[in-house]
Amino acid sequence: MYFQFEGVTKEILDFFNVKVKKEDSTDIEIHYPYLDGSIKVCKPFLKNKWSYLSEDQVNPNPKVFGINQLPANGEMVVIAAGEKDVMALYTIGIPAICFNSETTSLEPKVIKALKKKFKEIVLLYDRDNTGFDKSSQFSKEFKIPSAILPAGTYDKDVTDFLAAKGSKEQIELCLKRGIAKYYRSLNSFKAGELEKMKYEDLDYIIPGILSSDSLCALVGGSDSGKSLLTLQFAISYVISKDFIGHTVNGGKKVLYLSFEDSNGTLAGRFQRLCSKLSKEEIALVKENLFFKNQRDNFVLQILDHLKRNPDTGVIIVDTFAEIASGRDINNSGEVRDVLKPLQEICFQNQLAIITIHHIGKAPEKEDKMSKTGIVGSQSFEAAMRVVIQMNKSKNQFRLGITKGNDIVESKKAPNSTISLTHDLESLWFFKTIAIKSVSVSKGTKQAKKADWKQIFEDEKELRYGVILQRLIESGFTETPAETLISKELKEHKISKGLYRNPTLPVAEVGEDDEDDHFEL
Repeated sequence: MYFQFEGVTKEILDFFNVKVKKEDSTDIEIHYPYLDGSIKVCKPFLKNKWSYLSEDQVNPNPKVFGINQLPANGEMVVIAAGEKDVMALYTIGIPAICFNSETTSLEPKVIKALKKKFKEIVLLYDRDNTGFDKSSQFSKEFKIPSAILPAGTYDKDVTDFLAAKGSKEQIELCLKRGIAKYYRSLNSFKAGELEKMKYEDLDYIIPGILSSDSLCALVGGSDSGKSLLTLQFAISYVISKDFIGHTVNGGKKVLYLSFEDSNGTLAGRFQRLCSKLSKEEIALVKENLFFKNQRDNFVLQILDHLKRNPDTGVIIVDTFAEIASGRDINNSGEVRDVLKPLQEICFQNQLAIITIHHIGKAPEKEDKMSKTGIVGSQSFEAAMRVVIQMNKSKNQFRLGITKGNDIVESKKAPNSTISLTHDLESLWFFKTIAIKSVSVSKGTKQAKKADWKQIFEDEKELRYGVILQRLIESGFTETPAETLISKELKEHKISKGLYRNPTLPVAEVGEDDEDDHFEL
């Protein structure tokens, strides 16, 4: 049956008065009745599959499908891309209608009638450029939310999503997310609409630290690893992978504005950063991480990208000095002029923008962490919701929060910082964990056995460079540490440079970690 993968049964077809004429498996004709009396005909296996019957018998009613099958009232109704999507949503208990096509303008009197019956009307069009463009256009024109289906391996619409084993819960989450995002973008609203803006998945990218609708900065001295760390974060965000040991609420697209590094440099870094990822993770990153390297009209470039990719969650600007080229960065007015469009993009699109900037030579030399060390006008720091500083001293990396509007002082530098270990093979940074030295017998130069429970702590797996670093910190010299890894972890090697925690039962390996609190 043509509808079998969407769960659309004969009873549902009858409920929507849809007629299916089937000559054979490759010759199917489907009749969809519209409110205006017209019959939309679909021959799915033909090149020109759409046509109409009864055009001479139409009535003054709007050309809309599924409206007579809606409940008398409810919390929400969806405007879908097509008839199959309407019926597919019905199978999971979500009421929906559709107009003639995504490109057809919505009928004002239909929207007015729906607003009287339902608390929310949400657009849920196809996950393609036409769907993105039209849902954005109609959302603004008719003042209704729009939602985007989750990214995945299905084709592009609701029907494909459900056929690929997508769930009702996933669709409901994306609808709730779309509603919250819409209300957060309003410039004026009633107090009663504040509760519609609350949706935890929208609040933070890194819980308690990086909110999902803010302008933030990563600052540091020259050659301190800022660009490499943000590229690692971009990859982590796309695949929802922990970042320096902490949960990342990602899974959306990233735009990286790279104005300092050449394409060749980026290519080399990207290849090494992806070297330890799975094939599936690499495919996701290649599809959802975008680069631009022309600084002229950078705001227009961002807006053009967002028009084509509205499911973008993070934009990285590398560096502020490049987008402020020709401006006096010591002049507060000129700095604000550069940053204001970025702030507006954050709020209107519910995404985070991370701007890379420099600190002065003096604080860099003194290895100090303070928001007063940022180069240029104080208005740069004032515009940021969060400022994180990265220091490098004698090949040692440190990270600390120097500004955080909603972060307690005990979590900020200099009260709290973290050290990073840099794996030179994969270029990934890892949070360094302080490890007590392994006890050594009197007269023994160093420990003979490694305490793997202490080395791995609660980690399910670690990379070679991190294990080596921790062994050295616990009292081993480099050569014996390498020998230990080679001999004792041989049976626990997952892939090149990646080892499983030998102290955990096999069943525990690969289970999800519980969220931990991000503490800088």
